[in-house]
Amino acid sequence: MTDEPEVQEEATEGTQVRFVGDPKDNFSGPASMSMFGLEFPKGEFVGVTDEAALKKLRNHNHFEFQGDAKTKRSDEVKDDLPQIAAGTGGLERLKEVAVAEGVDFPANTSKPKLMELIRQHRVGQGNDD
Repeated sequence: MTDEPEVQEEATEGTQVRFVGDPKDNFSGPASMSMFGLEFPKGEFVGVTDEAALKKLRNHNHFEFQGDAKTKRSDEVKDDLPQIAAGTGGLERLKEVAVAEGVDFPANTSKPKLMELIRQHRVGQGNDD
């Protein structure tokens, strides 16, 4: 098979990386990020073969690696928290979720900080559903 995406997947097994944005600010960020001569569209995996680039990306909290347990769990976390937080009353709904899940937080916590605390708790607990 000479299909270019298949060749890329074979050549980069275990090195599929995606740009997710800033985890400390509700995963905000540009629609794509250019680094190491590669374009990373937000939320899409890209094959990376350069070992130095992989090392730097592994330590960059705006990127996730396909197959990592944290990535699998954070996929689910990112899907529901922005919807819960959206609109009027979003902070109160987030506080209800945090209390229900046993997350400790200061009374004056902002939406982004509370979302981060909930995500950290979920990832730490290994909640996959």
